[in-house]
Amino acid sequence: MLFIWIMLLIFVSFQLITKYDSSHGLKLGTGTWAAAAAIALAASVLIRRREYLALPVMLYGVLAAYLVTASITDRQTKMVHDFLHLAGGLAGVALLIYRWPGQEVFREAVIFIGLQMLLFRKLYGTADCLVFSVCALYLAAEGKNLMTYLLHMSATFLLLAVVQACRKNINRKGNLKEPVALVPYIAATLGIFIMM
Repeated sequence: MLFIWIMLLIFVSFQLITKYDSSHGLKLGTGTWAAAAAIALAASVLIRRREYLALPVMLYGVLAAYLVTASITDRQTKMVHDFLHLAGGLAGVALLIYRWPGQEVFREAVIFIGLQMLLFRKLYGTADCLVFSVCALYLAAEGKNLMTYLLHMSATFLLLAVVQACRKNINRKGNLKEPVALVPYIAATLGIFIMM
């Protein structure tokens, strides 16, 4: 059931993108759908192993669909549509309110989101900041603190550096030769910190 929920959300997201963005540039062939289904299935298994209550399961399903859709759009077009952040963020807020880990955790999540928008946005862009912020809401709902959000960021950039070094996509100054999508790296590392 959770797998179907995630795939339905992914399908609806792609339908909205292709209907309302005539220049979307997405290639939604068999390979893309197979990858989305494989990731949705893995996410379903992980979510069900740790969540039993219906509302958290459904909200984590929204997170999974958000990250899969955002990863695919970022990888293919280097763009993430704003409505995806809104859906992921609202579900994250709902989970945070439902679980309410305390004022201190909430305050640290707000500080992190503020840092993303004021400082880090200039380093790697608004869309990536919003993805990190949505992830922080879910981490906060798990009772994680500012250090965890920063470690998630660090793990993301470490994974990016390792993969891009292996692909020989880093120049002598340490910059990427060709730009790459960051959202798949954010998504890949998030599970580590949610499961801790």
